[in-house]
Amino acid sequence: MRNDYDVAPLIQNIYFNEIEVRQHHSYCDYEDFEADAVVSQGEEGKYSVKSGMYLAKVGQTELYVRKDDGFIPVTVAGKELAPDGDVIISFFWQTEGEACPTCRLAAYEKEFFSKRLVGVGKGYANQEYRLDIPNLLYDEFELMVCDRQDGRFYPFRRVEDFDDCTPEDMAYVLEIAQNRLLFGNCENGMAPDEIRFSPASLAKLVDLADSGAITNTVAKEVFEQIFRNDCDPGQYVEERGLGTVSDEAALRGTVEQVIKDNPQSVADYRGGKEKAIGFLVGQTMRATGGKANPGLVKQILKELL
Repeated sequence: MRNDYDVAPLIQNIYFNEIEVRQHHSYCDYEDFEADAVVSQGEEGKYSVKSGMYLAKVGQTELYVRKDDGFIPVTVAGKELAPDGDVIISFFWQTEGEACPTCRLAAYEKEFFSKRLVGVGKGYANQEYRLDIPNLLYDEFELMVCDRQDGRFYPFRRVEDFDDCTPEDMAYVLEIAQNRLLFGNCENGMAPDEIRFSPASLAKLVDLADSGAITNTVAKEVFEQIFRNDCDPGQYVEERGLGTVSDEAALRGTVEQVIKDNPQSVADYRGGKEKAIGFLVGQTMRATGGKANPGLVKQILKELL
């Protein structure tokens, strides 16, 4: 991410992850690792990651693929427990001849998931954000900032001050006693750019996602629209029929077609390969444009298989 101009770099949303340290309670955890290719008929471009993080098993998860110096968020296609108790999370990714992608898996407590956003950019230098989260281990978290131009998340590093920072340095200062997070002045350290939508729109989107009214896939689409046009999330979802499909009768026909179109995965599941059902769930989600309730899809699949 380069800065060839004398204005704030186009950075927008600010997230952080807390690491589990010495068995302390954790709001969030993350791991970086190389994904494994899933070799199975009809699953080209599918990869998986295996994690022993406790929160990955019981909490909300987000998956990112590293691209250059940033991370691109990807949609989770399946999540299941391995025999050893670890969790296996799968996703689809086009490598274009590259090696297996390097991933970052972030896992959150369900109650903390909607609080992971520290703030949104204001478009000026020397921005400040408060971190009023009880019991947060301020010395042990990862801060990532979403670039508005390319949609990637870039890790920022902690510094004591901005004196030695250049305009290209992605850095922040943390004042623990004051619970303050500080960014640079665009000459010494980057600064988040101004957002184009109201905080009320963002709050409505979080409520829709947390209530299950929309899936994570749809939430990303709606986020892009309110960012560009400051539209009303509820109205946008209603007008385009993007609400989560939880009607069993409506989903059953789609699931039956997915079963018909994927005989090998059906045979694998019936032969004892439990993870094959994750692929069928993913195919159903694709067929419904990401709107189906994944839990209900899995339930119908198990009934039909």
